Amino acid sequence: MKQEINGENFLGALRRQDERALDYLVEHYAGLIRSVVSRKLYALPAWQEDCQNDILYEVWKNAKRFDGERCSFEGWVAAIARCRCVDYLRRYLDGRSSSLDGLEPEPAADDSTLRAEAREELESLLGCLNERDRELFLCYYLGGEDVDSLSKRSGLRPAAVYNRLSRGRRRLRRLYESGNQEE
Repeated sequence: MKQEINGENFLGALRRQDERALDYLVEHYAGLIRSVVSRKLYALPAWQEDCQNDILYEVWKNAKRFDGERCSFEGWVAAIARCRCVDYLRRYLDGRSSSLDGLEPEPAADDSTLRAEAREELESLLGCLNERDRELFLCYYLGGEDVDSLSKRSGLRPAAVYNRLSRGRRRLRRLYESGNQEE
């Protein structure tokens, strides 16, 4: 007879990919995920359920990476949810709806409102970077500027721009994997 999944053995079971842990995850953390998604994607109701499913999958897939010493499991799940929502907003704004199984959003807000919210959320996520690196990230990833124009505008060599973007991605990846927005 298999042991029942509870708060004490949940993380171990999730890391072992025990499907009963997935049921526990849905039962105890779906409300948190739904809350983050509905707040961040309120203007895209047709995409909310898919986003929630992607978040659950990300948690399931990356459970071994969770470090309980750096943050709580709830905080880690919320960070994954926020990042996944930003991905969905970016896909919508980039016009990549085909990558979301052809779903068409039901627009509840105009594109300028969505762009402003996506930029605000992205700036919040990039808060761990210094001001210069944050500006490079925003111009490169959100603004679509190429490295040469960023190099000319910032006075940095192209290699330095690439290095700053690479270091920033590594730092964000470490924070994302740990679920902690601040170091």
